[in-house]
Amino acid sequence: MQSNRQYKKSGVIRLRKIPNCLCSISILWNKNRLIERHKIYESRLSDWNKKNGHAVYSIEDKRIRDFEKMLEAAEAVFPENNKNRIKFSISLVCHNNLELTKKCIASILKYSNSYELLLWNNASTDGTKEYFDDIQSERVKVYHSDINEGFGKPHNQNFDNSNGEYFVVINNDIEVCPNWLTLLAMPFGFSKDIGIVGIEGNCTSLNENGLGYPGEILEYIEASCMMIPRQVINHIGLFDYNLFQFAYCEDVDLSLRCREAGYKIKNFTIDDKT
Repeated sequence: MQSNRQYKKSGVIRLRKIPNCLCSISILWNKNRLIERHKIYESRLSDWNKKNGHAVYSIEDKRIRDFEKMLEAAEAVFPENNKNRIKFSISLVCHNNLELTKKCIASILKYSNSYELLLWNNASTDGTKEYFDDIQSERVKVYHSDINEGFGKPHNQNFDNSNGEYFVVINNDIEVCPNWLTLLAMPFGFSKDIGIVGIEGNCTSLNENGLGYPGEILEYIEASCMMIPRQVINHIGLFDYNLFQFAYCEDVDLSLRCREAGYKIKNFTIDDKT
């Protein structure tokens, strides 16, 4: 349902490095490396203070605090005693476009962690049904419909069949990158007020008719790739498919309901450099 025309190249998700930080965001999920880096900077600051006879505020000190915040966020998403638990339920709904779907799923299987994948086939006629059946497993759940159910209803059904703490909606014309799930989940570790996280590059603002366009103000998250905590969906619901079965406004409606309930929405930046 959601157009991915704004994505450059193959739609691969790329996220820029965090400003004022010496490590790439792509390794934030690795707790041990974070701790090692933190110790290095803490040691440097301690040596500098001893040499100069007093404590000072320095850029190194700021980076130490940045690492501490990142570590806290990572631990909020991946607590030590929950490593084997399914954290992410990835929902993909498609009608035909098998070759795009294969590339999307291949990237998900390669670059995802602590996940389950829920695939919904909307009466495809191009071999999608057979492909889904071939890759079905304990981690990959497959559902077939004899008719095209649209966008919202299948994702809602996938949510009802899911077990993860975070529900991810993704279109089949997107290829993901390493650590993509952790990166999308990181803002929830920083703030309990965030209800939906998406990726920049598509429509974000609304015109006078309630339709999305690529504006400067973040008013909604496009559902081509979004993550929502289960507790938020239990509070506000997911897509209203009775109003928006085949339209492009189900994500707008969801975002507005999310904001009305007091949650914030957030986008990450896409870097199209490979």
